[in-house]
Amino acid sequence: LVTMRRLPGYAAAGAPIARLAVRVPSCAATRAAMIEIPTGPFIAGGQGDPPTSYRDDELPREAVVDLPRYWIDRTEVTLGAMRQFTALRPLHGIAEPAHPDDSTRYPIDPPYPVTAITWREARAFCRFFGKDLPTLDQWDKALRGGTQVDGAPNPCPRRNFAWCGDMRPGWANVRVGDLSRQRPVGSFPRDVSPYGVADLVGSVQEWTRSPNLPYAGFPADLSATERHRRQTSPGAMMITRGCNWGDFECETAPLTMMPIPNARLRDFRYFTFGMRCAL
Repeated sequence: LVTMRRLPGYAAAGAPIARLAVRVPSCAATRAAMIEIPTGPFIAGGQGDPPTSYRDDELPREAVVDLPRYWIDRTEVTLGAMRQFTALRPLHGIAEPAHPDDSTRYPIDPPYPVTAITWREARAFCRFFGKDLPTLDQWDKALRGGTQVDGAPNPCPRRNFAWCGDMRPGWANVRVGDLSRQRPVGSFPRDVSPYGVADLVGSVQEWTRSPNLPYAGFPADLSATERHRRQTSPGAMMITRGCNWGDFECETAPLTMMPIPNARLRDFRYFTFGMRCAL
C-alpha cells in the first residue's frame, strides 16, 4: 500500500493554485508577415533551370502540381520570434536553442534567423502560432512561382534559384570562403522569389514537414508499414530545402543542393538549419 502522503503533489495540495499566462495568437497575428501564394499549378521536380548534374532518375520526376491557396512566411523565423515561444517553456518543455560558442550565436536585434533547432521543435513552434512547416511542394512553389504569376506567364517556371538563370555571386547568403557568416533575415534583396518570399536560396537551410519517402521515378515500392516507419521512427529523415551560409557545396556547387529533396535526421541540430512556417 502507498500512503496518500507519498503520492506526487500531496505536499502542495494546500498551496494556492499556480497560474500560467498563455498567450494565444489571433488570426491577424498568425498571418502577420506572411505572403499569400495563390491557387494554381506550378512545375514541380525535374532538373529545373539551370539543369543539375544529377541523372533524371535521381530526382523527383517533373510534374505539374495544382496547389490550393496557402500562406508562407516572408522570411525565416527569427530568434526574437523563437524567444516568444521558448518563454513558455513550462508549458511545452522546449528551451531556447543552445550553442557551443559565440560563432553560431547571434543577437535578436537586428533579427537573425533561429538555428540549431530540431525538426520537432521547428514544427512545435509553427503549430503554436496556428501554422505548420511547409510541405515540399509548398516550399518549391514559393521559390519557383506558379505557371502564371500576377496574371502573366512565369518567365522561369522551372527556376532552381529565386531569379532566372545561374547562381550569381553576392545575390544570396551562401558560403564565400572564410567570409561566411549568418546575417539578418532579408539582407539580400536579390534572393526574393516571384511572390516576394525572401532567403529561399541562401541564409539557412529550412525544414519542411515532408518525410523522406520515394518520389515518382524512385526505384522502390515501399509497403504501408515501411512508409509509416520512415515517417515516425526516431531515425526518420525529413526533407530540407535551400542552401545555407556554411556548407561548401553551396559555394562550389549550389545545383547539387537546390533541386533535390535534401533529407536530414529530424532529431539532429544543425547550426546552419532554420525554418519558416506555412498556413
